[in-house]
Amino acid sequence: MALEITTMTHAERCDVMRAAITATRTAALSLVDADLFGASDLLKHTLFELERQLRDFEATSEADRRSAVRPPQFAPVRRLGRHRGIDVVPGRVRAARNEAGLSLAELAGKDITKVAIWYIEQGRTRPSARTLDLIAERTRKPVSYFTGVGS
Repeated sequence: MALEITTMTHAERCDVMRAAITATRTAALSLVDADLFGASDLLKHTLFELERQLRDFEATSEADRRSAVRPPQFAPVRRLGRHRGIDVVPGRVRAARNEAGLSLAELAGKDITKVAIWYIEQGRTRPSARTLDLIAERTRKPVSYFTGVGS
């Protein structure tokens, strides 16, 4: 549902912003209860931005409000739920897989997709700690072999 914000009064705009803050706060609390911390961090950041913008908007003078053509814009929010992964030495995952005589599907098993393994082998993505542990276990190599630590 799109709102025509340009025709709203200052009080109506504040009410809309307060409603957005309440909805975001409710969503963040439900995600914390569900242990979805990455998503709740994103909503907490969004909530912080909404509250800051409401304070800024309420502090503007009537003359500033009349001259404003557009309402305040929301700042882009960086995703906080994504993990960055672990850096691995290029080619070591594929070499270990070949040494162990495993196909992509065999290395992936039911825990990882073979496409994910291929992306890791090609250096297009970095594995999570859990994924790297599974690869190390299935290829019978220590994790340090893949990370280059201690070699």
